[in-house]
Amino acid sequence: MNASFRFMVRRLGLTMILAGIAGACIAPSVANATIIFQDDFSGLVTTDLNGLAPDTTPGATWVAAPFFKANGSFNGTGSATLAFNPANGNVYTLDISFEAVTGGSWVAFGFANGQGTVASTLYRFTTENGNQIVEGRAWGLIRTTGDANNNVTFLQGSQGAAAAASNWASLTTQDAPLDVRVVLDTTDPLDWTTTMFARTGTDPYSVIRAETSLVNTSINSVGFSSSGSTSTVTNFTLVAVPEPGSIVLLACGGLFLALRRRRS
Repeated sequence: MNASFRFMVRRLGLTMILAGIAGACIAPSVANATIIFQDDFSGLVTTDLNGLAPDTTPGATWVAAPFFKANGSFNGTGSATLAFNPANGNVYTLDISFEAVTGGSWVAFGFANGQGTVASTLYRFTTENGNQIVEGRAWGLIRTTGDANNNVTFLQGSQGAAAAASNWASLTTQDAPLDVRVVLDTTDPLDWTTTMFARTGTDPYSVIRAETSLVNTSINSVGFSSSGSTSTVTNFTLVAVPEPGSIVLLACGGLFLALRRRRS
């Protein structure tokens, strides 16, 4: 191999490396996502969910009222949550899939404060005269089939101005499988925000709450709840992606150094 050919090979290799780094500068890879929790509820209907570990993060366990079962089914009033404390500098994405919601009033989903195993209205994410034990922070509810009231998203509890309720009546097929997504953005330590989405079947996601600043960031749990309704959860996933800015900074810093060396 002559010197000219070796130079061309080295130059081609460097070009390919620089192109890869440049791509990272433009669009940080989702490969940096970390799965915090994932559960497909493959257990038995005769087994309680409470005390079981999700499929990932085996150190964590569900804290749930007795009517929540290992196959994801439930029928009652209360909550099922995993302990979770968000940290600054991340974008968390919660995805939950529900089958038909029937009976009772509604099912809820999202980030909350508190945990408990009692079947009671004090554990269902809403605000109950200041005595709530599990209270929502960035969450929404899906009305039962045939309920004329709107589906709603909240920023805290469900009463007063702090709740900051936002109706989402565009998806009215509660009897169809429904996917919900709650994005919690903590990249700005002084302004945590949430954006929420939903879809039925294989339809694209619709925004059900545009990005909004949280009114209370005291979050220590994540999960779902029910107000006397019957449904089945078939998927529960929480992932985190580090602050995009830090990834871009690292990638672009590498590109700058490589270009500088190439010119020297």
